[in-house]
Amino acid sequence: PNGGLAVNEDGVVIDPTEPGLFPDEWKEIFENAQPVPVNIIARTIAQKLGLAPNYQVIKDRLAKIEELKAILAQEEPPDPPPNIEVDDDGVPIVPLSQPLITRTKGFVLAGGPESAELFTELKNNYGMVLE
Repeated sequence: PNGGLAVNEDGVVIDPTEPGLFPDEWKEIFENAQPVPVNIIARTIAQKLGLAPNYQVIKDRLAKIEELKAILAQEEPPDPPPNIEVDDDGVPIVPLSQPLITRTKGFVLAGGPESAELFTELKNNYGMVLE
């Protein structure tokens, strides 16, 4: 009915680019008294900083790499076809479909990242470079 978009308890569509939990996440975390998973913390930080669109750009690139790896695995002998460029380790080289969004102003993550896992999640899935 809402085009597959998440809605709140009042039936209002939730903007996925705004920080917050989706209804199923809210239920899972708070009704079951679970800690907030690192991927949700990272997504919320990225949303607040305007970097959430980077997630799909990075995931699309990784999916293309996996697709090309499957093609390379079928090659006999295992030499890459001329239309697939690979690095020294034999991993296909795939550029991002568009530049990642970056912050032009500095920011402070007060109290964070609180774990190496969160640091890695922010870097690998949202392209955030933290100093």
